Amino acid sequence: MKAKKPAVKQYDALSQNFFRQLARGNAVAYQSFLVETKEEKIIVKGRWQGKDLELHFWRRPGDDYGFSKEQFRAIFANREKPMYHVTVRARPQ
Repeated sequence: MKAKKPAVKQYDALSQNFFRQLARGNAVAYQSFLVETKEEKIIVKGRWQGKDLELHFWRRPGDDYGFSKEQFRAIFANREKPMYHVTVRARPQ
């Protein structure tokens, strides 16, 4: 019987693929968001508080293909403050 790989290894492989695709310039879907990089910015598109928003963050250097895992954790936990945001469309609630 084969032993199962620990979940941590699978998470690391997924996060490495996430950062690899961003480094190549591809847009990546993460949960219900679309993440892309342009120049030295990280752009996260998604829906917050009933509005379709586009959030722009400065990119901090890190060890994973030039990205910082801590920055991404802070972005998706709403602890990172964006440089600015653009309201794409506001929907009535």
